[in-house]
Amino acid sequence: MCYITLFVPSSSIAEIYRQHWQIELFFKWIKQNLKIKSLPGTTKNAVMTQIRVDLILYLLLSYIKFINKCRYGITELANRLRDTLMLDFALLEVLNLNRTL
Repeated sequence: MCYITLFVPSSSIAEIYRQHWQIELFFKWIKQNLKIKSLPGTTKNAVMTQIRVDLILYLLLSYIKFINKCRYGITELANRLRDTLMLDFALLEVLNLNRTL
């Protein structure tokens, strides 16, 4: 058996670990904020599309929340919009509705 030993500087290993940790934190954020329960497909394209769509939704809801100084969290705002999506309400009405829909 032939073993090949490569010398890798400790600074390189530390940088790889730092990048790995950033990826882990990103996925933790995705799980906590985007609420992706399941993915429609298993291909790279399907997964990336789902993540992009959920990020766009999150950013739009954050923008609506910021502009309207909405007191609800992102999840509550998303629930209100989902519940009233097919009803004839203006956005400002949805933000001011009581939760009893």
